[in-house]
Amino acid sequence: MATDRLIQRSLAELRYLRDRAVAFESAHAADVEAVETHHRNSARNLLHYLSIRQTDIRSLQHDLHSLGLSSLGVLESHTVAGLNAVIACLEALARVPADEPPHPPVDFRTGRLLLREHARRLLGPAPRDRQVRIMVTMPSAAADDARLVEDLLRAGMDLMRINCAHDDATAWHRMAANLRRAEQVVGRRCVIQADLGGPKLRTGSMDPVGHFARIKPRRDATGSWQRRLESGSPAPRIRSLARRRRKQRCRWMAAAWMRCGSATSSRSRTCATADASWWSSSARAARPSPRPRRPSTRLRARR
Repeated sequence: MATDRLIQRSLAELRYLRDRAVAFESAHAADVEAVETHHRNSARNLLHYLSIRQTDIRSLQHDLHSLGLSSLGVLESHTVAGLNAVIACLEALARVPADEPPHPPVDFRTGRLLLREHARRLLGPAPRDRQVRIMVTMPSAAADDARLVEDLLRAGMDLMRINCAHDDATAWHRMAANLRRAEQVVGRRCVIQADLGGPKLRTGSMDPVGHFARIKPRRDATGSWQRRLESGSPAPRIRSLARRRRKQRCRWMAAAWMRCGSATSSRSRTCATADASWWSSSARAARPSPRPRRPSTRLRARR
């Protein structure tokens, strides 16, 4: 019974995802028409994939995995085709009539071939000894250091990335020229990718909008104020008597330890004990006398 409910719930969620992907493509029909004809199916598949990734499907993936089905982890090259396959399996498990699936722009075979071809045209031929391509962003020194570019090409660079947000057109031209000369020396082909610089947010100098005061005064080793604040205001007063006593105790104890040095010797312990006893007597002497208590109403009545 629990498995049946899981199948029904997963089937409903997958149908919703597929209908949403088709509706997302219809909403961007004008953008698809502006794409070149041989890239139009890939553009439709991209819209389907973006629609799926706008939803958190982790719980659905867990349910599909527990049923022994595909967890939709590799839908990039065949989004609708992958959804149709999983939905067909769930319909068979649930013993419900199968819906008419939408025709996918690419299937499992054509999607993989198109992805490989587009990657080759954009990123260059795939290397023989590995499955990934190495892209290296050029520093400013690559415009004048031809040996640097040659060493990078020998080390396995497949794509030279020029960040157009830095340097200028002259430097970019010199980087490309150094790469073409390095290709003739090394005997390897390398693709150039130029990233255009977009709008940048920069913060300049701020106009004065009011009164600003620095509140980081300097202190000495005992924690005492050394000077006033830069705004000219005096150091803040410690209003609480308990806080003032703690401050005095810290200064006295710090001075005692600095005069006596390390506390490992007997002389240091004697000196520290003497200073501590002196602080106790001084603190008792400086303690203000308590205010006289007002007699209670009951005592005044007896008198």
